[in-house]
Formats: sequence, C-alpha cells, structure tokens
Amino acid sequence: MSSYVVKRGFCTVKEDGLRSFIWSKRWLLLREQTLTFHRNENTYQALALIFLKEVEIVQRTDHKPYCFEVVTKEKSYYISCRSDEELYSWMDEIYQRSPLMGIGNPTNFVHQVHVGFDLNSGAFTGLPQDWRNLLESSSLSKDEITKNPQAVLDVLEFYTENLKQVEQNTIYATSTSDSTIAGYGSSLSSGTERTRQDSLNGKGKVLDGRPDRSQGNGSPQEDRERRPIPQRSVPLPVDHRRPSISASSASTASSRTERPERLQAPSPRTPGNGRSYDDLTPSYDRNQSISSISREYDIANASPRTSSRPAPRTGVPQSLPVTATEQSRSEISEIDREIQQQRRRERELEQQQREQEQFEREMQREKDIQRELEQQEREKLREKELQREKEREREKERERERERLRAEREKERERERERLEKEAKARILKEQKAFETAKTHDSVLTPQQPTIAPSLTTLTTKKKKDNDVRLSTLSEGQIMDKLRAIVTKGDPTLVYQKIKMIGEGASGKVYLARPLAAANSNSPSTVAIKQMDLKKQPRKELLVNEIMIMRDSQHPNIVNYLDSFLVKDDLWLVLELMEGGTLTNIIDNNKITEPQIAVICNETARGLQHLHQRSIIHRDIKSDNVLLGSSGQVKITDFGYCARLTADRGKRATMVGTPYWMAPEVVKQKEYGSKVDIWSLGIMAIECIEGEPPYLDEDPLKALYLIATNGTPTLKNPEKLSSLFKNFLGRCLEVDVTKRASSDDLIEHQFLKSAPPLSVLSPLVAKKKK
Repeated sequence: MSSYVVKRGFCTVKEDGLRSFIWSKRWLLLREQTLTFHRNENTYQALALIFLKEVEIVQRTDHKPYCFEVVTKEKSYYISCRSDEELYSWMDEIYQRSPLMGIGNPTNFVHQVHVGFDLNSGAFTGLPQDWRNLLESSSLSKDEITKNPQAVLDVLEFYTENLKQVEQNTIYATSTSDSTIAGYGSSLSSGTERTRQDSLNGKGKVLDGRPDRSQGNGSPQEDRERRPIPQRSVPLPVDHRRPSISASSASTASSRTERPERLQAPSPRTPGNGRSYDDLTPSYDRNQSISSISREYDIANASPRTSSRPAPRTGVPQSLPVTATEQSRSEISEIDREIQQQRRRERELEQQQREQEQFEREMQREKDIQRELEQQEREKLREKELQREKEREREKERERERERLRAEREKERERERERLEKEAKARILKEQKAFETAKTHDSVLTPQQPTIAPSLTTLTTKKKKDNDVRLSTLSEGQIMDKLRAIVTKGDPTLVYQKIKMIGEGASGKVYLARPLAAANSNSPSTVAIKQMDLKKQPRKELLVNEIMIMRDSQHPNIVNYLDSFLVKDDLWLVLELMEGGTLTNIIDNNKITEPQIAVICNETARGLQHLHQRSIIHRDIKSDNVLLGSSGQVKITDFGYCARLTADRGKRATMVGTPYWMAPEVVKQKEYGSKVDIWSLGIMAIECIEGEPPYLDEDPLKALYLIATNGTPTLKNPEKLSSLFKNFLGRCLEVDVTKRASSDDLIEHQFLKSAPPLSVLSPLVAKKKK
C-alpha cells in the first residue's frame, strides 16, 4: 500500500451514525488507496479511514455551500471545503483513485451562424460540434427532430446560453438551487426545498457542473432574467484515467525459449503501460529460485558420469539433449509460476489479516469517540444552561434600559406639550391686546389672522413623482442608497429576539424570532427573520425590488412583509411566519385530494389576481414558492423575479423562472404578460396530483424541446380526475395565450368556486409537523 500523500488539507467533516449531528474540523490525507481523517496536521493516528476501492459515490450536496459526499459500503461522509476550486480538487483526486465512471461536461459552446436542415437525410448541416454532441447524447428521436427542427435549434440555443451563466449568481442559482430556505426567498438555499437532482444525475449532468467563469456581454439584469433557477446543485463527473496492466502472450512465450544465460540476467520488459514485468509479480529473487530449482532437477534426474551409454551412430543428429533441456526449462517455469502464485496468496491473506485488525481498531476508536462525544455533550448542556442564565440577566438589563428610555421620551413629550401650550396662550393674549387697542381708537381694524406654519397649501402639496428608473441601470452605490432609504433605522436586536435558526444558505440564514415589545394585540407572537450578508449578494437590486413589491402588495394570500433593517453589511428582512412550510413538503408527505387542490389553487389565484391588478407578474410560481400556515392559509412568497408592467413596457421577453414550470412563450423567448403565471399555476396543480411537474424524468434538453413543441402536457391518469378539474387545467394550460384564462377568469371558474373551507388543509400541515 503506497504511503505517498497525493493531497492534504483542513476540511469540515460530518459522518453518518453516532456523529451525524456534528461538523468537526479535520486534517485530511489522500493517498493512492486510502483517505484518512486526523485531528490535526501533527497527529499521526487517524480518526477515520476510507479505502478508496470501497467508495461507491462521490457527489456534491447542499448541506453546506461547498460540500460533497463520499458514500462507502458502510456509511456516508460529508466534507465541506472553503471554495469551489478546493471542492472540485478533492472530488477529482478521489474520482481518479476510485472505481467510478463518469462523463465530463461539454464546455466552450460555439453557435455557428449558418445552420440548416436537410429534409432528405433528416440531419442538420453546419451544426457546431458541441451542439451535435448534445443532440447525440439526448433521447430525442430522429422523427422528433424531423418533425420540428426549428424547435430543436431554439432549445439548444437556450440550453447552452444558460449553461454558460448557470454559476454566475450563486444566490439566485444553487440551488442550486437552487432553492429557498423554508420558502422565504430564492436568494438562500433551502433545507426544505425538494431536490430535483435525481432526474438530472442520470441524463442531464451538464446543467450543474463546474462553474463557467466566462463573462456575459449583456447587462446584469438581462443576465439575471435570462437564466433559469437551478434547483439543486449536481456533482461534476471526472475522467477516470487509471493505469492498465497488460502483458503480451507472445513475449511470455518467447521468454520460455530463451537461452539459460538469459535466465541468469533477465532484461526488464516494458508493456504498453510502461511498467516492467517485475512490477507486476511478487518481489523476490527470481534468479536464485530458478537456479536452485534447476540444480535440484539436475541432481534428481541426471545419470552417473560412470554409467555406460552406447555411442551414437554415425550420421544420426544428437537432438535428444536439446529436447530434454527444453522440457526441463518448461517444468522450471511451471514450478516458478506455482511458487509465485503461492506467495501471492500468502500476501493476500496477510493483507486480509491487516485489514481485519485495522477494522477492529477502528471499532474500538469509534467507541472511544462516542464516549468522548457523550462527555462533550454533557459539558455543552451545562454551558448552555449557564448561557441561558446570563441571557436572562442581560434581558432584564435591556428591559430596564428600555423602560428608562420610554420614561425619558415621555418626559420629553410632556415638556414639549407644556411649551406649546405656553406659546399658544401668549399668542392669544397678544392678539386680544391688539384687538382692544384698535377698539379704543375707533378704528375699524380686522385682527390679523395668526400665521399657521406650515400652511394648508404646503401640507396638501403633493411631491412630484420620481422618474421611473430601472434598478438594473443604477450603480451599486445608488442601489445601496435606495436600500437605506426603504429600511427602518435603528438596531433590530432591540426590537426582535432570535429564538433558533430554521434554515441556512450560501448568503445568509433564516431565524425564528419574537418581538420584544408588541406594538398592539394584533402583532404576531413569532416572526421569521431572513438575515442576508450583502457581501455575498451580487444582485442587490433584486433585494430592493423584492422589498418594495412586498411592502406595496399587502394581501391575505401574500406573505406579509413586516419590517427591514440594515446593520453594517447584513440585511434583516422580517416576514410573517408560516408554520406549515412550503407546498413542496406537503406534496412529498401527503396524497392531496381534488377538494384540497381546489382550495390551494383558489387561494393562489386570488394572490395572483391582486398582483396582476397592480400590473405585477410573479414569474416563478411553483410549489417551492407557496407557503402554508398552521390553519391552512395559502400564501405566495419569493418576489425576487417579479416585474412591473407599465404603459411603455406592457410585455416582457426575458428568460426568467424555473424550466419545468415555464410557459411555451417563455421557452420560445417571445413577448409575454401576466398569463405566464396562470400556466405555472396549472403546472403546480399537476404537481399536486402526480407529485412532480411534467417531463421531470426527461433530460433537460428534451424537456425544453417537449415544452416548446407539445404545448399542453399529457396527464398520467386522466381517467381518475373529474371533468370539472380537467376543464380547469385546460383553461390554465392553453398554448394560445389569447385563449388562456386570466386570474379574474379563474376566480369565477366553477372548480375554484366549489372549493371547501381552508380547514381541509389543516390535517396536511399537522402531518408535516409530526
């Protein structure tokens, strides 16, 4: 076993079993056949050992921003790195030394200008090589290509364009999505968002491979809108180039007929892989073994020198000694091979014994680690109790400080009232004196009206409306000024207290919190605080857009925006807490009935109607962006991709949304309006029935092709659905936009009118909590 260290470094590690809840910093050493975990770089003893021959899967996960998983026959290890480069470096080195297979991602796509289609041969002409490789590796049949070649070209162009930009925005992309945290926005990776990766690992591995660092030519807004949201990050396959061992039968045969002197000093042979014969056989003194065997053979078979033999006859060639020599050499070679095989078996047995001893040591070490973990857990509990006690003391101190501040503010307001009353009395006395003086002189004077500042006209004058400037055209400094203008001033820790973290992503975390002093009896007892690090947000204008739209779109079917704060580089977004989580979790854990689907679609349609009446399109309606409350309330969230339609821009044409929920006009990059949300609502209804959107089992390239060409998707079991429900789906999934229903039309549809009360959704939420 080679002791050469291929790669080393610190990483954060978590493993299955007793330590599945702990992330520990470990020193990793990768050798040709093993991967070991040490407490630090100076510790020789390994805490854990992985034989690379037992590795079954190496893939990227979303447990942490730069995390990958190593799956063996016994357990799984999760390894978190500090950057993408470090992550893929470890994955590549492990891949090259493990019995895995993979196909690399195509890169550097180039779209040639002159592309045609030959109807006679049924093939494209002038197609770029990368496009040709993609087309050959996809499951598109020749009949499908011949049926609509233009749709194939559109899908290829859209697919490769988004491949180049899929990693430029890690916040609104990974997600992996990438994804939301408990449904509170696409800028964070969610632990509750359902993984779509299963459908991508098998066929569509090019959507989420290594990040393409090429720069786009368009504006940031156009780049952002043009690419879809990847839901889950997918591991990058690597090229397995392992040395092969081969030996030529011809050279083996020739070695058997060599002269005796060549047996005493054999020259090394070099097979095709550059390794000598001695490298492939057990290491021992080959010449000595053959010589000793030869001597034993000669002693056992040779006749005495004094024995009488008849002299050979004249003219007869003496070939018998030569034949005996060849036979003897063949027997010696056979004995040599048997000795080599016996020694090889002995070495294998020794290796098995060493592995068994190593396994027993690992088990004992695991028990020791468990005892140590239990001791550490007890110590942590004691520390937490002390911290809670200190926190209670600090809370009492803060409460006393708040009481003091409230008392001071009340005193200040009282002094201000007294000052204003004195000024008013003095002004009245002055006016009365002036009036009495005028009467004594018989003057007809009209008392001067007291000056009131500010005047009524000043108070009623409206400010001129600012010019409508697109946020994407502003500089980062202007965007930050805009953000500071719309958030609340002050320290949020004096207003809200965090209780626990309920989600974490690449750019921030989501906490469960409670207000320290409720403004009134209607204030919520708990809220959700979405705390984001602005240094990790390359598209800050999307945050401004989300806050402004949520603040101006208060509605029972839209997640309620409560407040926002800016503390240094952290943005605190305070939102209504939805205990039921995302609709995705409900679908994964329940079988939803038609009446329940009617309630969900009815509530979502009312939220969309509120947005559409204000010329706002959501552009990312799906189960991940619909939240449920404890009493069955249904609300829309994640407004990062929203757009306002104006008189100048009544339609949009940018590629925004998640591919499987996109309307055909979006995939074809045509102009679209608010009815793209209606199509997405219909796909979400199918998702409630079948557990997933249409075409999720297809590779992404073919899925986009089917959306562009098939139009309305086909249901798996339409005979199980009521005619009223199928009619509702038909109105939502009408390919002709002019015939597709609007949100106002859907509200009046009989399927939604027949929806039962919200209480029918309570059992679904209760089951999810369990």
